[in-house]
Amino acid sequence: MRQTPSATKMVTTMSIAHQRTGRMVLVLVLLLTAGGASAQTNVLIEACNGMKNAAKRADCLKAAKAQASPVVMPPTSKQPTSAVPTAPPAFSLDVAATVCESFMTKLAARHAEAAVDEAESDEQTMQVTWPGVDGKPPTYCGVDRQSRKIVSLGKGDKAMRGVQLDKFMTDRAKFAQLNKEMAEGNYKNFVAQAKQAVTRDFKDPSSVQYRGLFVSGTTLPVLCGEINGKNSYGAYIGFRRFYATSDGLLTMVENPKENYVFERMYPDMCGKKTVDIAE
Repeated sequence: MRQTPSATKMVTTMSIAHQRTGRMVLVLVLLLTAGGASAQTNVLIEACNGMKNAAKRADCLKAAKAQASPVVMPPTSKQPTSAVPTAPPAFSLDVAATVCESFMTKLAARHAEAAVDEAESDEQTMQVTWPGVDGKPPTYCGVDRQSRKIVSLGKGDKAMRGVQLDKFMTDRAKFAQLNKEMAEGNYKNFVAQAKQAVTRDFKDPSSVQYRGLFVSGTTLPVLCGEINGKNSYGAYIGFRRFYATSDGLLTMVENPKENYVFERMYPDMCGKKTVDIAE
């Protein structure tokens, strides 16, 4: 067998070490097997066979032969690991009900009452229902089985789908965002939207003046205060009380000629001041 220079050197080193102590020979073999190549294995085995001490020869052969088997190192924290995405849970009543409850948060406390309406469900949509409370009709929510998005909402015989549902959900999301901002002390967007709602029928909204502004209510925030706008002749008509919500659904300005509704609504709308707003 032809020996490489490096292999010859190893045998020579090992022979010298053997002359000194058998323990050093075994250590040297173990070091060589940790980093040696397969071509050197046979050379080491031959060198081991040359040892006169049977016990040391057996240990040497065992270490040399171990070199022939690949050593599998345990993974370390430095080795990159491939992230395997976690598969979403299988679509079920529990999943569908949770999707609905993320939007209709009051139903989360009644999660256990959710049931599948088999008559209204199909291969594409699962219809989830919650029984009515205190004589009210049941609430239902349709969820797409593939996209897991809400495709219908309703109570009793009133249902929202398509464009109407999209608008409703968008408005709800905006309302939730406004509430979040106000909870953090930021009223800028809410005030801007309420002002836009109350001045939508004014001749010159850009010239409107405000004073005594404040926010009333928490569940349904309302901007209250006094407003002064111009008439068709360009003259200011004087300050009048008003209230306005950000969506404009509940918005009214005081009108001395027809003030019955305003006077009845104003205490409820503006009677729970939470914060003053600088004009």
